[in-house]
Amino acid sequence: MKMLKKISLIVSVLMLVSACSVAEKQEAKPLLIKTSTTSHIKEKESYFADLNNIYKNKDAIKAARDNLKAGSNVVKVFYAGRGGVVIPEFNDAPNNCLQESVEGMGDVIYGEQHMKYRQLMREYAKQYNLVMKAYCK
Repeated sequence: MKMLKKISLIVSVLMLVSACSVAEKQEAKPLLIKTSTTSHIKEKESYFADLNNIYKNKDAIKAARDNLKAGSNVVKVFYAGRGGVVIPEFNDAPNNCLQESVEGMGDVIYGEQHMKYRQLMREYAKQYNLVMKAYCK
């Protein structure tokens, strides 16, 4: 009986190893998922064009100082795609300040207006966080 269990175990292991080696030899096929329609992309581009108009005239330093006066210690962060969270002007996450994620900074770019927004917000977050850096350690 013990011999039968050992043989059964050996056969199971061999079958598993065989299945794994067959799976490794098969070529991985990309998974194609249609995630955006043309109208969706146009809506996003229009949305980011509107945000560009708002933020291009907004003073990040003044906004940071106003937030500090109001008692709000928040730093601007964004996701650098699969690279994780980026906090401009900070090497590590500050302990005594909250983190606010900047919208639209992931790994999807909808078009030219979105790219302009991303560049604008990187600079905005950098200037904003320079002011906050003295208070968020």
